[in-house]
Amino acid sequence: MCDTGESEWCEFAGALRASSGSVTAPPPRVQSSFPVPLTDTHKYPYSGGASDLSGGTRLEVPAQFSQVEPEKWLVALDIDGTLLGTDGSITPATLVGVQSLDRAGAHVVIATGRSIPAVAGVLEILQLRRGYVVCSNGAVTIEVRGGQAGRSNGGRSLGEGDATGGRSKLTYRVVRARIFAPAQIIRRLVQAVPGALLGVEVVGQGFRVSAPFPPGELIGLQDVVGLEALGSEPVTRVILRTPEFSAQQLRDLVSQVDFAGLQWDIGWNAWLDVTSADSGKGAALADIARSLGVARDLTVAVGDGQNDLSMIEWAGWGLAMANARPEVQGQADAILPSAAQSGVGVLVNALLSGAK
Repeated sequence: MCDTGESEWCEFAGALRASSGSVTAPPPRVQSSFPVPLTDTHKYPYSGGASDLSGGTRLEVPAQFSQVEPEKWLVALDIDGTLLGTDGSITPATLVGVQSLDRAGAHVVIATGRSIPAVAGVLEILQLRRGYVVCSNGAVTIEVRGGQAGRSNGGRSLGEGDATGGRSKLTYRVVRARIFAPAQIIRRLVQAVPGALLGVEVVGQGFRVSAPFPPGELIGLQDVVGLEALGSEPVTRVILRTPEFSAQQLRDLVSQVDFAGLQWDIGWNAWLDVTSADSGKGAALADIARSLGVARDLTVAVGDGQNDLSMIEWAGWGLAMANARPEVQGQADAILPSAAQSGVGVLVNALLSGAK
C-alpha cells in the first residue's frame, strides 16, 4: 500500500478511478456522449460558448484578469453543485470550458469536501494536464499528474491515453495534511447525537468507522474499529452521519456543541465534517497561490455550499452558483447560472474571451 506521506507519489485505487461515487455523491459522468479530448492545438476551443447570465446580462470580468496572461490566474472550482449537478453529471459546456482554461495555461485547482479516493473519477473526466486538488474541505492538499509515479507526464493530460492506446496512470502526492487530536470532539458529538455513526479519515484510503455506514455511502476503505479506537491518533477529519435525520435536524443538534475552534460543516444531507482550526478551502488556496507565485487579486473561486465560503471570501473574484445557499450568494461578487445550466462554462468563456 502506498505511503501517503508528503513527497511520495501514489496511484489512485484502480476501481475508483472511473467510477468513484456513492449514494451521497453519485458517480461523475458527462451528460451526453462527447467527442475526443481537447488538444493543445486549440488554445480557446470554447470561444463560441455563452458568457451571459440569466436575463441576458453579461458577466463582467474584473479588469485585472484581462491585463495579464491566463498563466498568471488561479481558478478554484468546487465539485458537487458547481462542476457536477445533483445527479453527478457535468455538462459538455462546463467540461470543455474547464479543459480550455487548463490548456490556456491557467492554474485550475479543484477544491472539494470529497476525500482523495472520491475525486479520482472526476479527475478522469476533466483530464487536466496538471494541478492541485484541495480535498476534505481544505484539510488535505494533493498535487496530481498523469504518467508513471514519480515521472514527468510529458505534457499529457491527467488520465489521457498513452501512445499504445492504454490509459496513463493517475498519480498524486500529498502536499499538506492539516491534522488535529479528535478524541475530545468525538466524545462531545457522541453526547450530542446518541447513536450516530462516526468515522475518521485515513488519508488516501478511506475511513475508520465506529460501525458500518449504510451501503454505498463511503468511497474507499471502511475499516470498522469501534468508537473508542477512533480518537487514538491525530486525523485530518472526523465525520458523523445520521441517515434518519435531515440536514437541518442534525444542524440543530450540533449547534450547541463546543467545537473548540475546529471547523465544521453540514452539507445538503445529514453529514457532518469536522476539520482542524487552520483548515478550510480558503487557507489551502492561499498556500497554493503562494507556492505558485499567483497574486491574490488574480484568483477566482466558485462554489455553492457553506464549505465554499472561505475560498469565495478569500479569492480576488469570488462567485457563487445560482443553486448555492443564500448565505453563500450573499458573500459572492457575482452569481453564475446553476451547474445544470453550465455556470462554470459561462465563467470560463467570459474569462477567456477577454484574455490577453
